[in-house]
Amino acid sequence: MNPRQPRDLALRYMALGHHAGAVEPLRQALSLDPSDGLSHALLAVCLLSTRRVHAAEYEAGQALAQAPELPYAHYAMAAVQASRRRFRRAEEHVQAALALDPTHASARQLLADIYEQTGRHAKVIPTLEEALQHAPDDPDLRAHLGEAMLRRGLLAPAEAKARAALAIDAGAVRAVVLMGEILLRRGDITGAREQALVVLQQDAAYAPALHLVCAIKMRSNLLLGLWWRFAVWFTRFGGTRQLVVLIGSYVVYAVIVQILSDAGFDNGSLLLAILWMGLCAYTWASAGIFQKMVEKELRSVRLKPGF
Repeated sequence: MNPRQPRDLALRYMALGHHAGAVEPLRQALSLDPSDGLSHALLAVCLLSTRRVHAAEYEAGQALAQAPELPYAHYAMAAVQASRRRFRRAEEHVQAALALDPTHASARQLLADIYEQTGRHAKVIPTLEEALQHAPDDPDLRAHLGEAMLRRGLLAPAEAKARAALAIDAGAVRAVVLMGEILLRRGDITGAREQALVVLQQDAAYAPALHLVCAIKMRSNLLLGLWWRFAVWFTRFGGTRQLVVLIGSYVVYAVIVQILSDAGFDNGSLLLAILWMGLCAYTWASAGIFQKMVEKELRSVRLKPGF
């Protein structure tokens, strides 16, 4: 069998967004030709999408070893490095990919993500617009640009990009979720929920759609909404920083209680202690309640045949 046959099958799976289904055909292609750098690179991207980061890094390394002049090999390694938050290395590989192929839209799309995550926000939209010039019919790229606009409060331009993406492909999941987020911003909770469920019927684990469901629940419940905003803010810190914030908060609380007690404000220190315990109980209970609400929402999801 020609290794191109299973590789082409894998590419069709990837075009449908079914990266997990592309893994086995790519392994078959590599069993026929272990030196196929493109198959190694494609497999790296697919493994990364299924969160097998170490395996993805190995395959990206194999791709570069077999085909160092292949732009997609550098793109695959850049994606792996970005997922591990090694942004300097990721950007080096993106630039290498663009040096080999200046029209590589996916590399520019990844570069925009790196700019976003490293705080160079002014470069994000121009980079995505430049990528779109090289791939004007890519609905995912249009949706990506719309997401960047929405984050900056550009609601009307973001909606235009979402509608343009859906005009190209009505089933483009990234564009569908983007439209749901726009509808939620406009106060149309029912419409936003419908958009999220359309995507979850195809992929019940699609993170942006699950995040949209969570945001809908946040909007529907004030108390849980406050917890959700805190949780989203808190998870932006790494594990070590989260621990520092928690310990620091407790130390500040304990110091204030001690100061109030030493100053003779026993009622004030008692009230603060009650508020602290209430906050702890609120954050502990809200997580469980919120999870049950989301699980109840997802029980209505039925995967479509073939997924």
